[in-house]
Amino acid sequence: MSAPRLEVDFSVTLRSGQRSFALQVRFASEQNRIVLFGPSGAGKTATLRAIAGLLRPAQGRIASGGRVLFDAARGIDLAPRLRRVGYVFQDYALFPHLNVRDNIGYGLRRGLLRGWFADAAARKRIDAMLDLFDLGALAAMPTRELSGGQRQRVALARALIVEPTLLLLDEPFAALDVRLRDRMREELRELQMRFAVPLVLITHDLLDVQKLAETLVVIEMGQVTRSLSMDASLQSPPDGSMASELARLCGVS
Repeated sequence: MSAPRLEVDFSVTLRSGQRSFALQVRFASEQNRIVLFGPSGAGKTATLRAIAGLLRPAQGRIASGGRVLFDAARGIDLAPRLRRVGYVFQDYALFPHLNVRDNIGYGLRRGLLRGWFADAAARKRIDAMLDLFDLGALAAMPTRELSGGQRQRVALARALIVEPTLLLLDEPFAALDVRLRDRMREELRELQMRFAVPLVLITHDLLDVQKLAETLVVIEMGQVTRSLSMDASLQSPPDGSMASELARLCGVS
């Protein structure tokens, strides 16, 4: 039997000033698109950070495709750069001092400063990403001049160019208008299949769940309240209201 795409089982106490927040997350999935759903402050972003190695759990285990990223009992805690995880932040976190081309190629940089992209193979990969994401005409443009959809494409291209084994996305559609969200959902589905990379996406939008989730993980107040396969669970009720069925699965009243 092959290993699950992703296994997450950890606990950690987060502290901010005098406040503390206990986060305990446990789920596993053999599917390619995992959606973490829940209200703001539930612990979704902290979960992504733990998977990426940006937050160290107190105990537990995290594995991707059978490769152990973190295991407290065995003393394993791979550095973020060794986890082969792509991360698209909610605000995209593009480098304002670099243009589109250099943002996309940042993970392939060699040497320092002006010597970053001297490697011919790296230039070829960057050109391919610019073409794939329809960004060729914008290659020299500062990222501050881009639209929301263009910024998202740059962030996705930057994450995928390093060939990650797992892609993490923190509310990637939150900054986009409604019409653009629909288009970007479809593009993200196509990209996931093209690159054959499993993804974990955070949202509190039921449409994201409907369009993208193969595995749904609901997190509330630092706990996983349900984890289920959408293929087996999402069935339109007799009245045909898919929205009400999604709301039921996600625990939305």
